[in-house]
Amino acid sequence: MKKVFNKKISIAYLFFILPVFFFLLIDYSDQVEDVWFLLAHGRYVINNGIPHTEILTLHKGLHFVMQQWAFSTILYAIYHSFGSIGVNILLGIINALIIFFLYKTCMILSKNNKYFSCIMASIIDLLLELNFIIPRPQIISLLLLIITLYLLEDYLNNNSNKIYFLPVVSIILINFHASIWPIMFIFCMPFIVEFLYLYYKKKDKRLFKLIIIMFISLLTAFINPYGSEALLYSFNSYGNPLIDNSIAEMHRFTLNIKMYSATCTSLLILAVIIVNLVFLYKNHKKYPIHYYFFLGGLSLMAFLTLRNVSFLLIGTLPFMVLNFNKEIKFKLPLKVFLIPLIIILLVYGFNCYRGYYTLKNTTVNKIVNYLDKNANKNAVIFTGFNEGSYFEYKGYKVYMDSRAEVFLKKNNHKEDIFTEYNDVYNGKADYHKFISKYKFTHIVVHKKTLFYKYLSSNNDYVNVCHQKSIYLYEKRDYSKTE
Repeated sequence: MKKVFNKKISIAYLFFILPVFFFLLIDYSDQVEDVWFLLAHGRYVINNGIPHTEILTLHKGLHFVMQQWAFSTILYAIYHSFGSIGVNILLGIINALIIFFLYKTCMILSKNNKYFSCIMASIIDLLLELNFIIPRPQIISLLLLIITLYLLEDYLNNNSNKIYFLPVVSIILINFHASIWPIMFIFCMPFIVEFLYLYYKKKDKRLFKLIIIMFISLLTAFINPYGSEALLYSFNSYGNPLIDNSIAEMHRFTLNIKMYSATCTSLLILAVIIVNLVFLYKNHKKYPIHYYFFLGGLSLMAFLTLRNVSFLLIGTLPFMVLNFNKEIKFKLPLKVFLIPLIIILLVYGFNCYRGYYTLKNTTVNKIVNYLDKNANKNAVIFTGFNEGSYFEYKGYKVYMDSRAEVFLKKNNHKEDIFTEYNDVYNGKADYHKFISKYKFTHIVVHKKTLFYKYLSSNNDYVNVCHQKSIYLYEKRDYSKTE
């Protein structure tokens, strides 16, 4: 019997091959535009230090908080030294750490049940790889939140002294991805409730240690270049209707088939919630209080903003390990889990695999190449929300990029540029006044916009280059300057 069990565990370890292989199929080409402003940020930090005014666009004197300065710096250093291969290796290492800490967390929850810990850690990581294991700071914040969950569960179940590492996690998170730092404390609050209950029932005084450690974590978060501004970054940056409508990950829960990506993510939210509720309904034993808060709170957050689905996955799916362990007790054969995962892997692989991806694939590289040959770095360029980052990495000053919150007056303390941009694109602003205000030498627009229709009939600008549906207009008689 023991040999059979050990064989089952050995086979379960093979599940870790699935997320590793799945990782090799990741297509983050649609996320590549955001990577360029991260690389431009990192290059600036290495060459000039940490900025407090915006340094990539043509706007002057905008107050600025580089909320992911540490990640950008490391990403640029790796890309500069090793290219796209180095970036992929970095992602692979971080993903391996995510799998490891998911496994360790599942081991605690399942009382060292290696079989289900292997399976659940692999499943969670596979789901994360669909959208979140990409070269953006969220991959670091996900790892740190999983570590936070691991430290808290280990403290609750084993009274582990590893909880003293929580302030270290806080320091790293505030410097690598400040906008996600408050989520760390959201993860801590259900455990506060749990320990309050334990103190009330059993006089368990660990509550006070946890509160002290959380307070220290709050203080250590001030160890960043921007002080309290970094701590409050998410409160100043999100909740704006224009941003919520412009950024896919900020969309709300929807089952609108026209919004394919948002609908798929919404269905994933429903699936996770339903599976958890079924287990709660079927099992009449009392579960720890903090699981109910995780399920309720994170589900609400996921309904409000699709970006939060990653928090729902890492905050509630480990809970399913406990449910699986209590519910089926090894009665289901391994193929019940293995076959569906292999099918999902093959379907995804055949549909998404297009070869090895590099950071050289952009939607505007042809246009930038034209500028490199026919203009200079003093060109005044209008770019839309998605295209500007690559221009910035190549050394051009542009009107707009995908850092939407940077262009809110609430953050930059000067002007609501994002509102102006939306008014221009939607035909609510006077194009003549807008162009006259900035004196653009070049304008980059999508063909399906009202701005494009205006330029196509404007004699002051001529179409000189295009890449698919993105067009470059150049001011007539534009002469190069030194």
